[in-house]
Amino acid sequence: MTLPVYEVARYDSITHFPLEAELKLKLTLDSIPEQPVFQENNVYQPLEKEFNWIVVGVLVGGIVLVILVFYLLFAERIKRLLKDRSQKRRWRQFEKEWIKQTTRLTQNPSLDLADEVQGLWKSFMEKLTHQPFQEWTSSEIGEKLDDPEVFKALRAIDLIIYAGVSEKVKKLLIIYFR
Repeated sequence: MTLPVYEVARYDSITHFPLEAELKLKLTLDSIPEQPVFQENNVYQPLEKEFNWIVVGVLVGGIVLVILVFYLLFAERIKRLLKDRSQKRRWRQFEKEWIKQTTRLTQNPSLDLADEVQGLWKSFMEKLTHQPFQEWTSSEIGEKLDDPEVFKALRAIDLIIYAGVSEKVKKLLIIYFR
């Protein structure tokens, strides 16, 4: 077996191969006992673990991909559910306040209470339909909604606001706000 030797010149190198030589290796072991004796060692040695950024990157990328696919597939349905839930919550709040205000108005009709009830209804309708109910008169609202019952109820409130309270108005309030 021979190993090359390199002579490095200024712009080139020359390879020399010496004569082959024989290498003898003799491996020897001390005598092996008949029964090997093992040393007791039950203390665990901590192993250093490197943080595996590749696995973390793949997991985060997979989670982002799943969320993106989930969003693309179900975004409209989720938006609709959230909008419906918000609308139901607004309706429950309005209904609770509406019952309280109309009960107070039928028991004790006054200008302030009539104005509050009308304002509450108009603001709810404005949020619901995105139309300027606050600026419209009762006649305009009745015309836009094409509902004679709503028109009559608004007229009863207008009678309290503009004409004062009478027994006829009290009867109308009891009929429309029960």
